[in-house]
Amino acid sequence: MSGNEFNLLTWEDFETELRKLGFPARSLLSFLYRGHGNHKWQLRTTLERKYPYRLSLLKYYGFISRAKPQIETFTGVNWKTKIHAHRVKWLDNPDTFTSARLLTDFPDLDYMIYLRHHGFPSPLLDWTRSPYIAAYFAFSDPTSCTICSAKKKEYVSIYVYRSSQTNTKMKTVASPNTKAIEPFIYTVGFNVKSHSRHFLQQSEYTICVARTDEEVGSKAWHYASHEDVFARNEPNQDYLLKFNIPTTERSKVLELLDSAYNINGYSLFGSVESLMDTMAFRVRLYR
Repeated sequence: MSGNEFNLLTWEDFETELRKLGFPARSLLSFLYRGHGNHKWQLRTTLERKYPYRLSLLKYYGFISRAKPQIETFTGVNWKTKIHAHRVKWLDNPDTFTSARLLTDFPDLDYMIYLRHHGFPSPLLDWTRSPYIAAYFAFSDPTSCTICSAKKKEYVSIYVYRSSQTNTKMKTVASPNTKAIEPFIYTVGFNVKSHSRHFLQQSEYTICVARTDEEVGSKAWHYASHEDVFARNEPNQDYLLKFNIPTTERSKVLELLDSAYNINGYSLFGSVESLMDTMAFRVRLYR
């Protein structure tokens, strides 16, 4: 994505780019943001990293269903999920993967978001509606945020994504006379009751799915790679920008986020562990 990738010199350059995009204006076409601690990392879900094979939506539902009794036992949190027949009926419906229906009738999305925020491999690629929260995730891990050497400058990345330029999206049919559909990205999970981190981090998610002719009905839908969609570089949808910021800006950015916006580990995760990490940063243990 070199045509939409930009190496910046400072954090202030990134804020200038945000203003060019109209931030902080809010609309139905607002941007989503995602921070990476290393500019070489791809946009891959945790499911892709752990399970690098084509996986049907139905099979993934089977995985999270089998894990559910033990997860509920040890966390004390119970989830009212759909039965297998409901999921099959949902996937069999030819209108399922229209944006409006997906947003209102995605089976067990609340449970999937909870799993995503606690480390279970997930097809949900998480974004935030705040560029400053994205910046925290980009700069917060010093092990991935390698300090640049005299010979080579290292960068973190902040991705900026918008589903569509016109509020409409078009699926791509693989070829004539086929029911197969090329990988397609959907945005989900804006206002879903799940874990508190979902709201603390102003989270939203994308999933990438495709349909194959090798199976029929509910088994035909499988998860696909976001990178395959972005590689098509379609002019009016899946608009993606990538801003690379030098890792030498790390201390300055984290200081700004904490002092000016109260964005830190504790405000985003709310755990005792994140409180300790935030306190260590504030007493300058991490300088």
